Order: sequence, then C-alpha cells, then structure tokens
Amino acid sequence: MKFYLTKSAQRAAEGGPASPKPAKAAAASTANTVATAPKTAKQSKTAKQSKTAKTAETSVRRVKTPKNAAAIGAAPRVDLLPQEVRAERRASRNVRRAWLGVVGVAGLVAIAFGAATLASIHAQENLVASQSETASLSVQQAKYGQVKIIENHSSLIVAAQHVGGSTDIDWDAYLTRLQSTLPTGTTIKSVNVDSASALTPYVQSSAALQGIRIGTINVTVTSPTLPSVPQLLNGLASLPGYVDANPGTVTVSNGTFTTAITMHINQKAYSGRYTTEGK
Repeated sequence: MKFYLTKSAQRAAEGGPASPKPAKAAAASTANTVATAPKTAKQSKTAKQSKTAKTAETSVRRVKTPKNAAAIGAAPRVDLLPQEVRAERRASRNVRRAWLGVVGVAGLVAIAFGAATLASIHAQENLVASQSETASLSVQQAKYGQVKIIENHSSLIVAAQHVGGSTDIDWDAYLTRLQSTLPTGTTIKSVNVDSASALTPYVQSSAALQGIRIGTINVTVTSPTLPSVPQLLNGLASLPGYVDANPGTVTVSNGTFTTAITMHINQKAYSGRYTTEGK
C-alpha cells in the first residue's frame, strides 16, 4: 500500500504529467517527510538508550562496589613524558631529602654543642667558686696555725700518758687495802715492790704452774701473837690482781712476831686512770 502526500506526486507515480510548481511542492514535502522520518527514528533510539542507561544505572546502584576495586572503563590516558625527565625528578627529590637530612643533623649537632658549652660554663663557674672557697679556708686556717700546733702537742702528751700510765698502780690505795685484809693487830712493817714499766716487760717465772705476773710485792708484817698463815693468805686473795702468795719464816723478838710474805700480782692491779680517761 502506497501513500501519496500530494496530487503531483501521485500523477508522477502513475506516469501522468505534473506541473512544475506542484512538483516543487511535492519535492519539498517529500524532503520534509524524509527529514522528519529519520528524526523520529533518532528520537525513538535516544529514548531507548535513555531507558537502558537508567536501567543499568539502577542495577549499578544496587550492586555494592568494594572499596579497593579497580576502576574499569576509565578514560584512557597516555603518558608521553620521557624517562630521563622522571629520573631527573627522582634525583631532585633525593637531593632535597639528602639536604634536609644534612640540615637536621647540623641542627642536632648545634644543639648538642650548645648544651656541652653550657655544661662547660657551669662547671667552670663551680670550679672558680670552689677555688675561692678553698683560698678563704686556707687564710682562716693560717690564722689558727699556732692553735693547731698546740693541739698536736696536746695529743702527743695524751698519747704519752696512755703509754706511760698503762702500767700505773695506785700503790697508796693498794697498800691501804692490803692492810685492811690483815688480821687484827697485824701491821705492815716494810714493803718492797718490783713491777713492770711501760718500756720493759716483767720477767716471768720459769717454774711450772706459775701464773703470769706483772709485779712482786714483798711485805713484812708484825703482830703481838703468832699469826695464822692461812688467815693471812685468805685475806690477800681478796685483793685485785692477786696471783699467788708465799709466806716466809716467822721470827719473834721481844714478844713481837715478824712474818715475811711474797705476793705476785697481774694486770688487774693496774689503776687504768690514764688509759680509760675520756672514754
């Protein structure tokens, strides 16, 4: 089935004559028809493509894209930069980093140098202050130099007393105590003492079973009656430093009995007044 838009076009198709003006009008009409037809086809194609794109977009929205997924279908790019330029840029970056490292190290060195300088200055100030204090103390010590000499002499004297008085025995008090141990009516007639000194040790007895002694006391006592030797020895044993005692012969003259006694004493008889003083 054929459709004709104008009469001239119909006549031309049937083989009849056509007027020129109507032919022109038919040609224009045909051109408009032809132009309109493609336009309609394009519009329908565009509508279909739009609908398809919306459907694809909806499906893409429904699918969750992973975070690390690579972009597919991106715009193609071509890098025409020469490798020499890239190498030069990398070298420039390395040089800048190297210079930054050098500057950082230099800064650290400067900080360390400043800290060392401050510590040295502080130490120098402390040294100067200590030297000044030492000089002041030396001046003050020189003022009391004589006192120091006297103090040394005093210390030497005290040490000599300790050494010389280490063998000291208070004989007055010791003999008084010895007299108190004698029986009633017995008196001391004479006393002979032999003891050690600070420089000479006392000679010990060579006899066996003899105790160590530092001195010997020879006592002569008198009594109006015959003295009891055991009583005499028991009284002497109560004295400090007693080691042993040997009674001698007993003589009588004009009704008076005389007895000689030899007694040995040890270190407990020392007075200790020079060695214990000040302790």
